[in-house]
Amino acid sequence: MPPKKSNLNNASSKGSRRKRVERAQQLPEQIETTNAAQRIRTAESRAQESQEQRDERLQQNITRTRAARERNIATVRVLDRQSNGSAAH
Repeated sequence: MPPKKSNLNNASSKGSRRKRVERAQQLPEQIETTNAAQRIRTAESRAQESQEQRDERLQQNITRTRAARERNIATVRVLDRQSNGSAAH
C-alpha cells in the first residue's frame, strides 16, 4: 500500500522516527525554545546569503513543491483507478 499523502515527502527511516518520538515527548517550553533557536539560525544564515543563493534556494523550493504535488496527484489517480476497478468486480 502506498504511503499516505501527507507522508510522501518524509523518509521513514529510524532516525526520522526517533526524532518524531522525541518531539512528541517535549514540553511546550522546550518546543518554544527549539523553535526560537531555529528561527535565529535561519535568519542568520539567510542574512549571509547572496541574492543569487536566495534565488536558487527559492527555485529549489518551488521545484520540490511542484514535484511533491505531482506525486500526490499521481498517487490519488492510481488509488482512484484501483478503487473504481475493484468496485466494478
